[in-house]
Amino acid sequence: MGFDCSRLGLALVRLKTEGLSEEERMLWVERVSEHLQAGGVEELEARYKDAMKMHILSHDKSAAEGSVMEKRGYWTGEREPTSSTSVGKCRACEYNSVCPMSLFRVP
Repeated sequence: MGFDCSRLGLALVRLKTEGLSEEERMLWVERVSEHLQAGGVEELEARYKDAMKMHILSHDKSAAEGSVMEKRGYWTGEREPTSSTSVGKCRACEYNSVCPMSLFRVP
């Protein structure tokens, strides 16, 4: 499309949402977006340190393409699944209770 992606990034926001209405969640989306655009992420995290945490990832086109190509084989049935080195990924995986390679075990 011809637009500049050189400063493209990904913001991952962890937010405690218990008890928040849909309207309050949308207000959080607006609040985070405004702080991202203004460069005030640290201030937002400091103000709401018990409610949210933000991680900013820089975009690396070649790394993203390489990751997609690596994972593509599994999704197209060309290779078997492999184990993860991330406990978080194992925790989120629907097969963690039966996977012999799982790093996460439900007590």
